[in-house]
Amino acid sequence: MLEENKQIIQQLQQSATEIEVLRAAKATAENAKLTVETSLEEKAVQISKEHSEVESLKHQIQQLEDQNKLLQAETNNLQAQLSTHDSRTTPLSNTALAMQ
Repeated sequence: MLEENKQIIQQLQQSATEIEVLRAAKATAENAKLTVETSLEEKAVQISKEHSEVESLKHQIQQLEDQNKLLQAETNNLQAQLSTHDSRTTPLSNTALAMQ
């Protein structure tokens, strides 16, 4: 009976040690989980900021493309006016040269 009690006590001590090891492993896993969750949250915030920046840049690019189209149209208009002006002044210049 005494020997049985010693074995039971030894098994209980071994079980207690295993329980402590498992508790420590659980705590480590929970800490790792929290670390990963925190990291994921930080990454999500970073991605959200970057997405906002990308959307802002897309908007700016669209505005610049629109401005570029307007400037190109204005350039074409001015070139057409210059061409018309040149065609009107060239005959006068030729006439003036002929009169000399």
